[in-house]
Amino acid sequence: MPVVRLFAPADTLSQQQIANLQQRITDLMAEGLGKKASVTLVNVVPTDVRLWSVGGLPCGQDAPVAYLEAFITEGTNTPDEQAFFVQEAHRVLTEIIPNLASPAYVLVREVPAASWGYDGVTQEGRRNAAVAAG
Repeated sequence: MPVVRLFAPADTLSQQQIANLQQRITDLMAEGLGKKASVTLVNVVPTDVRLWSVGGLPCGQDAPVAYLEAFITEGTNTPDEQAFFVQEAHRVLTEIIPNLASPAYVLVREVPAASWGYDGVTQEGRRNAAVAAG
């Protein structure tokens, strides 16, 4: 049950760029991390970058900024797979958002299987049901 939030400047992304980001990140979650595309949520959060700073200095005035965080179930991906996702997600961001400022952060957050789920069932509950079903 992967969830991805991308914080990006609201005034610099077109609807086409947003759709491209959502599709490319969904594909990357499926291909790079083995997640089901059909339940991958990608939320592009329009952000007022005037509220951001890096190193205590305002950012986003000369170039757009972005921050992406992907939530995955703990223990489902190796460190190498996660590093690949970070690298490729950054590549997708720089391809779709021209002149993306540095640093552009990509985080992978592992969440315990008992702490999240969808449609009222935790990921741990889904695992247990699959094991019980044989």
